[in-house]
Amino acid sequence: MSKKYKKYLWKDETIPIRTFSRYRTDVLCTDSKGTENGMQSAGSDVSCEESELYKMQNETISGESSFNSTLSDKSELDTENENSSENSFSIKDDFQELIENANKPLYELANVTNLEAFVSILAYSIKFNLSKTCVDGLLKLLKNLLPPCNLPETKYPFYQGTSTISNVCELHLYCPHCDSYICKLCRENDLNECETCSESFISDELVKKGNFFIYMPFSYQLKMKLENEDLFNNILTYKSKFQSNCDTYRDTMDGDLYRSIDGLRDSSNLSIHFNVDGIPLYRKIMSDFLIPFVEELKKLQKEGIKWKDIKHGKDSVKTTKVFTLTCSSDAPARCAMQNFKQFNGKFGCGFCEQEGLRVAKGKGHCRIYPFNGQVAAKRTFENCVRNAEEALATDKSVKGVKGTSVLMNLYPNFNMVDGFIPDYMHCVLLGVTRQLVCLFVESSGSLYSLRAKDIRRLDIRIRDLKLPHEATRKLRTTKDISFWKASEWRIFLLTSPVLLKNILNHIVYKHWLLFVNGITLLLGTNISRDDIAKAEDCLKRFVSSVKDIYGIAEQSYNIHLLLHLSATVKAWGPLWANSCFVFEDALGKLKTLHHGTKAVPMQITSAYTSKSLLGVLVSKQEIRNHQILKFIEEMQAKHAVTKKVTNINGCMLYGKPTYRNLLRTEEKAILKLLGDQLISTRVQFYNRMCYSGHIFSCKDYCSKFIHADYAVSLSSRNCVEIHRIIVLNGEV
Repeated sequence: MSKKYKKYLWKDETIPIRTFSRYRTDVLCTDSKGTENGMQSAGSDVSCEESELYKMQNETISGESSFNSTLSDKSELDTENENSSENSFSIKDDFQELIENANKPLYELANVTNLEAFVSILAYSIKFNLSKTCVDGLLKLLKNLLPPCNLPETKYPFYQGTSTISNVCELHLYCPHCDSYICKLCRENDLNECETCSESFISDELVKKGNFFIYMPFSYQLKMKLENEDLFNNILTYKSKFQSNCDTYRDTMDGDLYRSIDGLRDSSNLSIHFNVDGIPLYRKIMSDFLIPFVEELKKLQKEGIKWKDIKHGKDSVKTTKVFTLTCSSDAPARCAMQNFKQFNGKFGCGFCEQEGLRVAKGKGHCRIYPFNGQVAAKRTFENCVRNAEEALATDKSVKGVKGTSVLMNLYPNFNMVDGFIPDYMHCVLLGVTRQLVCLFVESSGSLYSLRAKDIRRLDIRIRDLKLPHEATRKLRTTKDISFWKASEWRIFLLTSPVLLKNILNHIVYKHWLLFVNGITLLLGTNISRDDIAKAEDCLKRFVSSVKDIYGIAEQSYNIHLLLHLSATVKAWGPLWANSCFVFEDALGKLKTLHHGTKAVPMQITSAYTSKSLLGVLVSKQEIRNHQILKFIEEMQAKHAVTKKVTNINGCMLYGKPTYRNLLRTEEKAILKLLGDQLISTRVQFYNRMCYSGHIFSCKDYCSKFIHADYAVSLSSRNCVEIHRIIVLNGEV
């Protein structure tokens, strides 16, 4: 009987070593010719697939199974190494080959070391978001321009230093039939049947079809930052500001619920605030994503993480416990994590037990949450557990609770009700503000509607609006209102008392000011209990009058959430301290870390680990060349670095100064302010300066730009303009 053709492709068969060697040689030869255009033949695809199969099936190759070649090449991402764990991690182990020759010169008589060259190229590639193909070309160019040197000839050895960090990432599978979580992909796992629906599966097939998600252990990332960056000392310094009892709310650490956590009284312990963004097609998959995260958080909460505090000696080992306290997300993600009904269903609020009403709106219906002066009964964790158990027993939701949630396992430190926060960005800005302003601009014939000439006046005011540098965007006109970002809605909300004055109907304007005043009070940096009481009163009056001005159908879920904001500030501090802005910014950066459409998750993971590696190498102070350090700082800077900076008593003066004699009016003003005799009337003038983290500029200088940093508020009723920045007698 003849042998079956390519029998090793069958399940449970092993590729012969000779066959594997031949395929490997073919692949290496192909790589050496630089064929990286992705247009490979069917035969070469089979070769890669078979070589991956060989690695997975032979025990002589250590580590867990690699991704299938249809998802990623070998350099992109491998699964976790058997010997790696969060407690055995050492930064030197990850790039030992790099560190061994780190201090050797790049080439003979060079004043740049191998490590400095590596970090410089890595920083450059991250700054300009270069693909690996671009880095490959850059390496070849440098190789041709420099004398014979130690630079790698291709991208593969260059990125080898980051490969072990990538190996920490885990691949988790979920069932394509019932969407239930299956397991973490690893060589020892012999599961081949879903425990929920009993459907059989092949791990490699699930990976091919995309029935997996990538998880990078939080403990690994935290330990890397604690051991190699000054994170812990920075946290201690910041926490020291909040150790004394204070009657005001300045940050999360002043919150009543935060202070009630006993474990956080130990200065070596940390707390985390997490975010979930993006809802999968099937809601059940949300719990799958959370399983490895919750299991790790339970372990960190109970056992903590051990790390080496090198600043207190090489043998100094600390144990830090991590407490999960709060989560901010949009409404769909929040109800999916809680396993509650969504806001458009009965009992759709995750914070209280108000049922809501279904009313007609337009051509369809919507659910509203009327307010008659009394807030509905607050949800509690204990009631939610009872409701979940009853829902599982009856297969019907009970007061909006559809069943248990994996987040219940984090109790008592993470309360599934109090731990979720009505997000300021989604609820206030993208919710209430957008809802009502769109009614102003897009409706007609109502009390709150703006006429065409009123909209033109509003657009003129928006164009003339100048904001300080803290505003990252310039507000666009109402023509682009459908495309406004959350930061633009924030600008409009805070400036709307000026923008809408004498444009909006007087009754509607006064009602709008209740909303703006309430939110502004809850956004303060030093919020008193009286401020919270005033804000609560303003928001209650605002919510109760919505139906009279805008109609019963506009009593939306977001407007209802305004009633819960005051309690949130008491529990966890100001609204800005727990908003999604910081997470949205991070997600925006992650989206730029891929090139092309193939193996996007692996591309992002690889680029992220490279960026983490760069921060660690720089923080380890292995870079001693001042020119290289300056270059890396420029590459890591968010904006262009000002070349000329003068520091006077903590005040950073930007640019080159000009010298001239004081005008008579300027001299009189200084004498009135200082009361001393001037030593000299010839002084230095600057256009810009930075003090206490804020940019200040002269009025004449700001007239050329869209930002205005010359107006300074000294108190609630006093505001001054900066016309000159003068250095006199060594003081600003």
